[in-house]
Amino acid sequence: MEISIFSSDSDDGDLDVLAQLSDWDTDKDAEDRHRASSRKIRRVNYMQSLDDAEFTFRFSLSKPAFTSLLM
Repeated sequence: MEISIFSSDSDDGDLDVLAQLSDWDTDKDAEDRHRASSRKIRRVNYMQSLDDAEFTFRFSLSKPAFTSLLM
């Protein structure tokens, strides 16, 4: 008795599984993109919100030194 590993039945089943996995990946990617786009990130401008001493304490760098590095 000879068993062919390339039978059309197993190929069809494999293709169905691959199609389902592909759909699952696409759905998951779309869900991740939606979740990332709906997430709001609160940004803080530390140059404005901290005074010179607090800024230097937090970042170990003065505001003028930071500005100089930034430029």
